[in-house]
Amino acid sequence: MTCEKKQRFYDRLKSSVVVENLGLQKDKLPKTPQEISEQLTEINKVIMSQKQNSIYGYCLIGRNLAALGLKGKELINSAHQYLPATHYGRSQIYFLMNLYELAMKYNKLSRVSIGIGELKTKFKLVRELMQENDRDWILA
Repeated sequence: MTCEKKQRFYDRLKSSVVVENLGLQKDKLPKTPQEISEQLTEINKVIMSQKQNSIYGYCLIGRNLAALGLKGKELINSAHQYLPATHYGRSQIYFLMNLYELAMKYNKLSRVSIGIGELKTKFKLVRELMQENDRDWILA
């Protein structure tokens, strides 16, 4: 990717930050695996119904999946109990966990309105841009 294209993408990413709420009843991490799993279903329903600023919701899904503490096939099977397998394949599940981890460090990332597909496709670049411009991506 040329420097010019990289800069244009960065500018678009930065200008897409919004501060609107996703509309969840509760977004705190529940305490039990059952509550975590039930919240996954709720977050997915909100994301699918709003289609807007859903990156925050995807970060919450990544957080909940990571909090289950499962790995490999157990993680995938558990995720598919509460999330549709057609939307959340293996790579998407791991991507969401990585997205959440990056958004924990650069919290404005969870507020971008760029589509999840584009973020996933350009995730390596997004990570690089966050590291190069970290002050722009951390809420005070």
